Amino acid sequence: IDLDYPDDVRHLMVAYTKRRYGEEKVAQIITFGTLGARAAIRDVGRAMDLALPEVDGIARLVPAIPGKPVKIENVLDPEHEFFSAELTERYRREQDVRTLLDTARNLEGVARHASSHAAGVIVSDRPLHEYVPLNRPTSGDEGLGGVDRVTQWPMEIVESIGLLKVDFLGLSTLTVMRRAARLIEARYGIEYTMDNIPYDVGHDGPDPAKRPEALFDMLGRGEVAGVFQVEGAGMRRLMMEMRPHRFDHIVAAISLYRPGPMENIPTYIRRMHNEEPVEFHHPDLEPILGDTYGICIYQEQIIQMASNLAGYEPGEADMIRKAVAKKKKDLMEKHRIKFTQGAMSRGYSEAVCQAIWGDIEFFARYGFNRAHAADYAKVTCQTAFLKAHYPVEYLTAMLSVERDNTDKVRRYFQEAKNLNIDIAPPDVNRSMLDFTIEDDGERPRIRFGMGAIKNAGEGAVNAIIDERVANGRFPSLQALCDRVDLHRVGKRALEFMIKARVFDTWGTPVQMLDALDRIVSYSGTTHRAAAAGQLSLFGSSSPVAATMKVDLLQPLAGLEQVPHKQQLEWEKEALGVHVSEHPLERPLRLMSQRTNATISDITRDWNGKPVILAGVISQLRTLTTKKGDPMAFGTLEDLEHKIEVVFFPRTWKQVRDDVAVDQVLLLWGKVQVKNGDDEPNIIVDTVKTTFELAQAAEDDAPPLREAAYAPPPPAYAAPPVQRTTPAPVRSTPAPVKHAPAAPAAAVKTAVAHTTANHAADGLAAGARTAVSAPSPATPPADPYPDAGFGGPPPPPDDDFFWPAEARPAASKAAAAQPPAGAAPPQTNGTAEDGRLVFGQQAAAARAVRPKTIVVDIKPVGNWKEACRQALKLAAQFEGEEQLRLRLSGQSLAMDFPDQHTQSCAELIEQLERIHGVMRVSEQ
Repeated sequence: IDLDYPDDVRHLMVAYTKRRYGEEKVAQIITFGTLGARAAIRDVGRAMDLALPEVDGIARLVPAIPGKPVKIENVLDPEHEFFSAELTERYRREQDVRTLLDTARNLEGVARHASSHAAGVIVSDRPLHEYVPLNRPTSGDEGLGGVDRVTQWPMEIVESIGLLKVDFLGLSTLTVMRRAARLIEARYGIEYTMDNIPYDVGHDGPDPAKRPEALFDMLGRGEVAGVFQVEGAGMRRLMMEMRPHRFDHIVAAISLYRPGPMENIPTYIRRMHNEEPVEFHHPDLEPILGDTYGICIYQEQIIQMASNLAGYEPGEADMIRKAVAKKKKDLMEKHRIKFTQGAMSRGYSEAVCQAIWGDIEFFARYGFNRAHAADYAKVTCQTAFLKAHYPVEYLTAMLSVERDNTDKVRRYFQEAKNLNIDIAPPDVNRSMLDFTIEDDGERPRIRFGMGAIKNAGEGAVNAIIDERVANGRFPSLQALCDRVDLHRVGKRALEFMIKARVFDTWGTPVQMLDALDRIVSYSGTTHRAAAAGQLSLFGSSSPVAATMKVDLLQPLAGLEQVPHKQQLEWEKEALGVHVSEHPLERPLRLMSQRTNATISDITRDWNGKPVILAGVISQLRTLTTKKGDPMAFGTLEDLEHKIEVVFFPRTWKQVRDDVAVDQVLLLWGKVQVKNGDDEPNIIVDTVKTTFELAQAAEDDAPPLREAAYAPPPPAYAAPPVQRTTPAPVRSTPAPVKHAPAAPAAAVKTAVAHTTANHAADGLAAGARTAVSAPSPATPPADPYPDAGFGGPPPPPDDDFFWPAEARPAASKAAAAQPPAGAAPPQTNGTAEDGRLVFGQQAAAARAVRPKTIVVDIKPVGNWKEACRQALKLAAQFEGEEQLRLRLSGQSLAMDFPDQHTQSCAELIEQLERIHGVMRVSEQ
């Protein structure tokens, strides 16, 4: 049984189960972490004392496919889909590689450690020790919901002996819906629950004026940010293509957007819009497949076909699905014969039987449970309804629930701007811990929650909020110092509150940072005096200093000036987004007239396709190849997202003078997804940094060459999966056309439309032109002839060595020394004495001390287990860096000078997955 609960009450439901049925009848399930192919290669490589970068490079040649483990023997098998010619050649030529892989092959699947199942709980009718051997929780601490015992048998054995396994799953979407419903009730007096939020046409809610049709219109426009299950770029494109208008369409979309059935999406859409006749292998299939336009989508349809056409019992029919899913060829052949004989005995021809069996065999491999899809689709439609009719309340709830996730806060912040919803920065006298709604202006606005400020911590924020709620607003900075012990709040927390502009009512961030030491000292002294019983001469119960006015802030004119841009970067550092003003909004909007995509559009579908992007370089790192040629890795950001960019040596030689941190640029390149397991990155061909967009129309650049720079077709337009019967004929969605840049008068006022905007406009108008999909060709030699540069540089040599530490996945975290003689990267930092330093000074300051990997952990729940897991994980990566564990918002930090680890992307990614870890950074 799978049960979804709001993620913030999941532990309470487990605790309730323990009380309700008895602690001796409830236990968690043990799990054994086993060595996968990559981990086995790395462990054996360490034992063989091979160079870590070399071993890491070999391990990365084994694809990491989520939910589909790949074995070493698979990548060495020429007949397998994951065959690696490079690894096979190295296995053949190099003795060390052959020994490494042969040894690692023997270790694949060996249990490495024990832990508790993340959600699985066993509930029994009798004390569990009568059925299974038990153990204490593997962490040594209290388990989920206070369950203090774990089965010694794993899930497969426990289920096979008939015990009831319940998965208590935490779903943050349910938390968002509950919070949004409470905000709606508080503001409008309308009570929404999971039972009465409309999800289909004809299902009215508490307010009849809020029609469900609006949710389908919104999905068809591609406005899916924050909507359950359809937020991704692929599902967004599917919604815009499909233009759903009833609940069944959403159920089908969730089921179709999977490997295998995905190839039938174009057919489903054409038939749905009456652009293609619906066909069946036999009229008797119409009652079964009619509502899915003749396409088999759900597991229940497979069971119905086997039962109605071949005489299977329902339980027996489900064995077909299991046999196909587990690729048991003997059972599949047995069922093929039985199905054919049973169907022919009922009067169906052999040709019809073979065609139907071909569909069953294909779709049983990927078919989705209809009840499960319908359940997900209901939540999808309900979240879309809330967003369509109550966008302020819904986005406020989303931002509150995801306040610790910077990427999602940035995404929903931008969505609020797209919906013309104002978001105000945090304020000491107005903000609460979570995001809130204010109605004192012309229209409602969202107030940033102080709990979203980085490095502040709930304890520090609540100390200020609790005092304000109990005794009223703070009329002045001195009142805050007198009423709240800011020494206990912490200097670091106050620093980030200042950078977030929490105290702008009393002074600028520059003034407040200058006075920070005086503020903390004054407040601490005042409260220590009060605690010691020192009263004023007038007998007041307030501290002595409270009877006099203290000038804590110096006049701004007497302070060193800090550029406005730097103050905006402080705000982003503290909040993760620019709230008051984004310094790049106008230039990026102008440059977007020349792009063929935004960063958010770039998905795996774009692999191998040319792209033109506008953005700012936020990080830049140079290194030297094996041949001694300089190259660079960087991060390109726009207003919403970021992506890794790679400058190979020939490109870097041409553009290095134009590329720097904080540089706004237009970039031409090609999308790359290495090994199918990394996020997309861009191989840069060339860049342009100077623009004259507001020019006469006749001088403007020509339009993009659509055949080369059109967005790629959807993933479901890829070559079909092999099947026993021919796939339906499909048409490919037309590439989106882009207009040339607007004339001067228009550029100053027009809002730049992205690829998705154009697609939405075209589809909304019913424009559905079927054309051939553009081939993933090399970018044109000169996309803008008037730009003044030639074609892209040729690709790197075949024998070009890409160092393991320089791979795109590692570029986010692995630091590299600059090439000999080259200037250090122009990045900012902090000197030993705490001063902010910039550029080369920062590089020199960092060079005097070793790098430290800092893991911030929430000081709630089972934080000790998070510390243990972080230590254990860090010990698996050998290197020179030190480790520090820090409880977020507390003064406790733990260093381990005798334990060293390696700074690499894999370690950081695995650390961030540990439950309770808030963030991982380097110092």
